[in-house]
Amino acid sequence: MNSADATEHSHGSLPCLSICIPGYGQQQLVRDCIAHALAYPGNEIEVIVCDDGSPESLQSVVEAFADSRLRYFRYDENVGHDLNILRCLAHARGEFGFLLRSRDWIDSNGIETLMRAVKAHPDATYITGSAAAPEGGIRVAYANHVYGRGAEALGNSWKLLCHPSGGAYNLQRIDVERLRQYLVLKAPGNRAFVVHIMLRLLAAQEGEIVTLRDPVWVYARTNEANDLAANRIADGRSPYAPELWQKRYELLLRWVTQSINSRYLTEVIVDLFGFCLEQATWASRLSARDAGFRAHYGVTAARGRHSSTEEEFLQITARMLDPEIGPMWDTLVRSARRNRLLGRLRYGIAVCKQISYGGARALRVEGMAHRLNEGLRALASRV
Repeated sequence: MNSADATEHSHGSLPCLSICIPGYGQQQLVRDCIAHALAYPGNEIEVIVCDDGSPESLQSVVEAFADSRLRYFRYDENVGHDLNILRCLAHARGEFGFLLRSRDWIDSNGIETLMRAVKAHPDATYITGSAAAPEGGIRVAYANHVYGRGAEALGNSWKLLCHPSGGAYNLQRIDVERLRQYLVLKAPGNRAFVVHIMLRLLAAQEGEIVTLRDPVWVYARTNEANDLAANRIADGRSPYAPELWQKRYELLLRWVTQSINSRYLTEVIVDLFGFCLEQATWASRLSARDAGFRAHYGVTAARGRHSSTEEEFLQITARMLDPEIGPMWDTLVRSARRNRLLGRLRYGIAVCKQISYGGARALRVEGMAHRLNEGLRALASRV
């Protein structure tokens, strides 16, 4: 490992917030992300960049700022998305570590909002806020809310945006090294893309989840990007292909049985099953339709399987949890049935919204989407 570390803070105290940017290439995006964060004038923050063996080193990008709050670590070994995130968090000296992809950013106002929340919520282990779009307006909206430690936080964590960026983790309450060891052992390769799910579940088990109405960060969607993704797959498959989500589900299911308190385990498994099944079925099909998504990830539509089935996920769960699965089997079957029915409706609504027509035909499509949405709401209350 080659490491270049910026000078320590001159005042000698540790920061409250570490802004963690795991990077691979994308020099201009990294430069912009750093610049937004360092516009904050105070010494209560540090910015950490972990370079995951980029072909073009990010060191020159970092050194150009000449800011003692900025720290850079260069690794020759490329370990991929998840482990590089954990590397970043491991280097953090702040009480909280705020994760950002290089294409997203947080500015002075967002940092101030986050710092106030850290001080106001001493029992928080995860804090996130609304996200703005780069062109303005709100892209992800939350209300001000505190979800209590354990069952409430775990259950509601699935309702939040599932994304590596935009969340601050209390690093004094989460065992990052243990999580790293698990992924090194159980997830060889660099296509897991699940560490943010694991981190949030650990946070919810250990303390409060806090959401903020005010925007904290800026969320740049990948399907609107003009570059190629750093985590694209050479064979042309989507990194979110159904067969890869099946593998992620197996990895996560094994992990939650080892890491989540038995008091919460059944509910967490049921929620995990529903989430991963949704990603592997209708959500995967929707992303495959998106031209921006395919261009960004270099996806060849013909590559990989088109979809997974509810039966396959039930079989995976039964195989891995037998004989403990008995008490939750009926719930999982209902969840699978619900995914099949609601997924079709959601997919239909999204397809309708993607189609651009004019005149009377546009009105018919809009009416179809409205009727599908009404059916979705009615079905959700019964299934």
